Amino acid sequence: MNVFEDHYGLELKNLFVVPAVSLFFFFLIGAFASPSIISMVESDFANPNINLIFSSPFEVFTLQLFTALIFALAFTLPVLLLQFKAFITSALNEKEAKALNLTIPVSLVLFVLGAVIAYKLVLVQGITFLASIAGFPILWNAYAMVSSIVFFSFVAGLAFQLPLILKFLSHAGIVNKEMLLSKRKHAWLGLTVFSAVLTPTGDALTMVLFALPLIVLFELSIKTIKEE
Repeated sequence: MNVFEDHYGLELKNLFVVPAVSLFFFFLIGAFASPSIISMVESDFANPNINLIFSSPFEVFTLQLFTALIFALAFTLPVLLLQFKAFITSALNEKEAKALNLTIPVSLVLFVLGAVIAYKLVLVQGITFLASIAGFPILWNAYAMVSSIVFFSFVAGLAFQLPLILKFLSHAGIVNKEMLLSKRKHAWLGLTVFSAVLTPTGDALTMVLFALPLIVLFELSIKTIKEE
């Protein structure tokens, strides 16, 4: 086995082992941090018309484990991206390597931006506003609500990778600017339906609040793709 094969095998091993170890490590941290995270969510949604309850002690334990898992997945993503970069860098030319070096921080920024917008704007503002105008108390299962909020924020961060996905598909020759422009209405509809399915409450307000940023990202993505 030559030096290149040794290096390739080591990087391939690290691509799976390092993220797996990181996932376990961050899960342990998340297990200790989960009570504070849950308390923060409950505090952010504090409203006279919102009453959160747990129906059993087991739900508290399950929610803490679920929150720890999402915490671990979120913090393992940068590790996975860095390992993926190390794995494929040797196969890239100088231009492609520079593009990859830029893509990773952009991806992380988009993830954080998506999670923050989903949590702070779509959910906190949207749900508390709806609860304020409801005019009567709302009894919510704490496990269902908090787990949905944590999961939605995480998936929203992934959804905000849309510009990078479209850029990659364009670079691979799968889509082009003309195609995206011609399918704009279909894309808008698809993003709206996606938002309706993903938002935990399923109401029109939170759906629109989440769909609009995705549509803006789609339009900005088109502008970054060069015409053929």
